[in-house]
Amino acid sequence: MTEPIPGKGETVHSYREEGGSSLRRRVARRCAPLVISAVLLAALTSTVFFPEIFFHWSFPWDFLGKYSASPAWVASTVGRGQWSEWIPFEAGGTSLAIDLQAGLYYPLWWLLGALHITPTLHVLTLIQIAHVWFGSLGVLMLARARHLSWRWSLVAAVPFIFFGGFFGNAEHADYFRGFAYLPWLLYLLTLPRNGAAVWARTRSEER
Repeated sequence: MTEPIPGKGETVHSYREEGGSSLRRRVARRCAPLVISAVLLAALTSTVFFPEIFFHWSFPWDFLGKYSASPAWVASTVGRGQWSEWIPFEAGGTSLAIDLQAGLYYPLWWLLGALHITPTLHVLTLIQIAHVWFGSLGVLMLARARHLSWRWSLVAAVPFIFFGGFFGNAEHADYFRGFAYLPWLLYLLTLPRNGAAVWARTRSEER
């Protein structure tokens, strides 16, 4: 690429600096709405789940049983470089491989084990709350993919934090995670902004 000829008193280096700063400004302008929206959604999520985050409250019933026991076992075995499909300390011994709710194949538990982070009840509670925030980001991005402005996308994401499934099924961690990942799945299945035109052109070429 031919570089512009510097004018009087200017250098090629100054042109490069100006181009670099212009690129940084464009990136900042593009990323600023996403960052601001993510921070606002995180603040709202923290407010809704304030007792769980700061006073070590947790979710009731089943969450205090297998949903907090199985991840600890998976993380501890993976952290030791072992793979175990049998847990002897739950229900008198049970198979993790045939229990879809055990989380044996959930990569996040593997990551906790690899980083030697103990999945205590409070840590698992925080992870569950983080899924609410992650799900609201999915709604935000889904709304953007559906051609809504950043402002209206944020308006769409806020009610998702109060979604009844997060409260009615708070004890079922796998349901909880499924609710959080669903907006991202729909986002990945949504055509990009010019996707309809590309799809129509592809279909016409096939004919």
